[in-house]
Amino acid sequence: ILNPVLFDESAKISACVITQDEAALLDKCLSNLQGYVDEIVVVDSWSKDNSVEIASKYTDKIFFRKFDNHMNQKNFAVERAMNDWVLIQDTDEYYEYGFLNNMKKYIANNLTVDMFLVPRINIIKDLDEDLVRKYNFNVHPFFKWVNYPDQQERLFKSNLRHNIHPVHHHVVGYKNAYFILGLHSVHVKTKEKQIFQNE
Repeated sequence: ILNPVLFDESAKISACVITQDEAALLDKCLSNLQGYVDEIVVVDSWSKDNSVEIASKYTDKIFFRKFDNHMNQKNFAVERAMNDWVLIQDTDEYYEYGFLNNMKKYIANNLTVDMFLVPRINIIKDLDEDLVRKYNFNVHPFFKWVNYPDQQERLFKSNLRHNIHPVHHHVVGYKNAYFILGLHSVHVKTKEKQIFQNE
């Protein structure tokens, strides 16, 4: 619940994005964040395309690290964030503006919370019945969203880190989490990328 009396939006947020040859997606990803966060941190894995050039239009906080796994890359980015809160965004995701507009309000109105869970809309291009059966996906009957609400650990205190699994990692060490209803991240991927990630 948002209480307008408590709308102190002084919280500072660093967005963290990891990249490797993501030029086709990166402009949309970073422009989605511009104006809503106080800092953008990009960790690039020596991209061969112009990902770094695109990132430099939005931030001068660009760091380089050889890719070993997603968990370590994201933790490396979080460690370089200068603010008390971090927002994780994958390059093939974007946030609805209702979420971006209200992030700091949620932080101000939930002072004991150190992590916010965001429902994610997963859209797989060329989704077919074979893929649904193979991975036992739960598909929304009308919108065709996959595994909704797919809660994602996206907005959290910068002293927290990812752990457990290199790919399907989770934030650990938090005390109180809050699930934000109705304000989404949107994740769009191809069928081929989904198969690659699941194998």
